[in-house]
Amino acid sequence: MRKSLLGRFLLAFSAILLANLVLVVGLTLNQSRAALEAEYRYRLNAAADKAITAYLQQGRQIATGEWAQVTNSAESNLSSIYVAVWKQSEAQNSPPQMAWSDRKAASVIGDHRLGQVLRGGTAYWMDGDKAYTAVSVNEPTEGQVVLLIGLPKPAQAPLWHYGQTALYTLLAVSVPTLLLAWAFFGRITRPLSQMVQIADAVAEGDFSQRVGYTDADEVGTLGNALNQMAQQLDTLDKTRRTFLAGVSHDLRTPLTTIKANTQAMLDQVITTEEQPDFLSSTIEEIDRLRGMVDSLIEASSPEAMSLNKAEIDLCAILHDTLKQLQLCAQQVGVQLVGELGDGIIVLADQNKLRRALLNILHNAIRFSPGGSTVKVSSRAANGSALVTVQDSGCGIGSELCGKAFEPFVKGQGSNGSGLGLYTSKQIVAAHRGDISIESAEGIGTTVTISLPLSGS
Repeated sequence: MRKSLLGRFLLAFSAILLANLVLVVGLTLNQSRAALEAEYRYRLNAAADKAITAYLQQGRQIATGEWAQVTNSAESNLSSIYVAVWKQSEAQNSPPQMAWSDRKAASVIGDHRLGQVLRGGTAYWMDGDKAYTAVSVNEPTEGQVVLLIGLPKPAQAPLWHYGQTALYTLLAVSVPTLLLAWAFFGRITRPLSQMVQIADAVAEGDFSQRVGYTDADEVGTLGNALNQMAQQLDTLDKTRRTFLAGVSHDLRTPLTTIKANTQAMLDQVITTEEQPDFLSSTIEEIDRLRGMVDSLIEASSPEAMSLNKAEIDLCAILHDTLKQLQLCAQQVGVQLVGELGDGIIVLADQNKLRRALLNILHNAIRFSPGGSTVKVSSRAANGSALVTVQDSGCGIGSELCGKAFEPFVKGQGSNGSGLGLYTSKQIVAAHRGDISIESAEGIGTTVTISLPLSGS
């Protein structure tokens, strides 16, 4: 079972979103807590400055125990601020806890914080509904004095409120982003899913389906490539079927002749004088079958072609090939003309090279009208031996001309296997040579073979 690419994307995006939620909410809570603490500390410092100023101005005139009442009264500039005073002079003859103007201050500050302030420090802390600070004041007559200032916490939203705000903000941004990403990514994955289905169909032998997504992007390029592959496989499959039908017909004809000749000799329906002709016909058909089998083998595995190279006279090979085909050309009214040079030596496999030339010349003769001429010429130029076969036949169209050397490609009206030119190209390529074709409909075709000269 295939895993959905879109499902993976949504799962990954959800994981990233969840991680962002945890991170943002955590950071927001931490920053909110720090901001509140900074605000309390600022307010406490301002209140401490007021309390110190007021104490230095009025403290000597206020009896112990009255300080909190005065500072918490509506008329005081310290209204709503809790203030308690600890005097060192009063703590000399009594426990330190009893030196506070407000007895509950001792339990609020504790001995640890009091000692910290007496050593010159400043204490900040929160307890219940108040934020506290304790500061030391140097008073010449009273010795060291400690002021405990309590500030009511302002009405604040709970910290979770800030986390909720961050959560809702992140969701407000992430959800539309997820929907847009799902729509965009779905636009990519849908054609990919279609391509997977088409690839499965191609693997099962159905070459008719095509990808409908053809936009000018990477996915569209992939779709076009898949369409081209399916088209080529479809063409190749049709060509293969046509080729198999043609090969079956071509094989059936010589086999039928061989069987008929053999059966006739077994049945002794032919005379002794006729037997050599029948045997000669049978051998020709066997040679024809062997040539067809060799072409099929070489076409199916051209890299396995073995060459038995030797220095040969290319002009001599051409002369023998033209002589071999003279009778065949005369039977269809075509004249073979050779314009051959002298002393063109190449390093080649004579039999393979002869087969390539025969394939090309057979095509030229077959597609030339009666009374026309097939011209064969050879020359040496720039370290290469050039062989040109030129006919004045029907020619082939530009579209088919570009595919002439592909396997199973046959011209209109051809009854061959479609492997002649393909095999010739493989033979020439095995000799490190090149072969090209030029043709125009109604004018004729020219095939040129280039082979390296011996020693080049």
